[in-house]
Amino acid sequence: MACAGKAPADPRALTNGAFALGLIQRASRRLVDLQNEVVANRDPEPLHQMRVAMRRLRTALRQFAPALELPEAVRDQRIARVARRLGLARDLDVLRAHLEASVLPKLPAAERQQLEPVLRQLQRERQHTQSQVEKTLRSGSYLNLLAHLQRWQKAPQFTALGHQPLRDWLTEWQAPELVTIFQHPGWAVLEPDGPVEDVHDLRKQCKHARYSLENLLSQTGPRCRGWAGRFRGLQDLLGELHDLEVLRRAINDQLPAGSLADLPILAQLLEQDYQRCWQRWGLEATALQQPQRRRQLWRDLLRESSPDWRRPWWTVALPRRPGAGTEAMQRILSGS
Repeated sequence: MACAGKAPADPRALTNGAFALGLIQRASRRLVDLQNEVVANRDPEPLHQMRVAMRRLRTALRQFAPALELPEAVRDQRIARVARRLGLARDLDVLRAHLEASVLPKLPAAERQQLEPVLRQLQRERQHTQSQVEKTLRSGSYLNLLAHLQRWQKAPQFTALGHQPLRDWLTEWQAPELVTIFQHPGWAVLEPDGPVEDVHDLRKQCKHARYSLENLLSQTGPRCRGWAGRFRGLQDLLGELHDLEVLRRAINDQLPAGSLADLPILAQLLEQDYQRCWQRWGLEATALQQPQRRRQLWRDLLRESSPDWRRPWWTVALPRRPGAGTEAMQRILSGS
């Protein structure tokens, strides 16, 4: 059993379980703090922050599951259901904000007027999802989940792995979401006429990779931070691409057949944004698929998982075997 608190002065005294407990506590506290604001629905930002907190909680529980002995009631499926409710409401907020801030101001008055049915439909759908969000956050299932999670935090139980030093396991906690990410078929879809669903699925894997890296940034360094930023950028780019597809479908569904062809400025704006996203994605995907970039990810993870990575290379104890010192120095200087 471990207790919460500040990280110990000796990094090796911080265990896997204690570190995971801190992540879970922060995310859980954030969910509780935001609930009233989300239900009040006066501002879209609390919903966004609650969605992020839910993602972080879910990632921490999945990432550190081998170190935790959790109650049966704390299941990923329960958290996923709540996350989907929040996600649907947030996606509608993003679509409407994009339409109002980025699209409508560029349209002539006649085309803006023809889009009013789309805005009204988005508003109706948002009101419906808000009622579903409120129902979910007040449901016995969700409150029971939070209650079990909070009781566990007061007396957390860990596996044998949970009592081992975190510094000895950094790579193992980062690796599961990264091992197969570059094997995903979405990387090969570089044009909109390909299997776009693979690209959307890759967006989710980039999100998991990002959060698994971000969870450990306090223990790693700038190289891992850089990779977390890259995956976040890919997540945002593919999210924008997905939002544009959803927006185009929403417009087509609400306008009479063929009306989009009668809105030339709107059609041009949407097509320009769509092609811009695909072009950016093609460049990013091609660059990251290069063998040296893939290998660089693992070199960076291994380097910053080493207990000595923060120390100047001249302070690192070198092997005494004849000739080994030169080899070790070369490895340090080359970053391998």
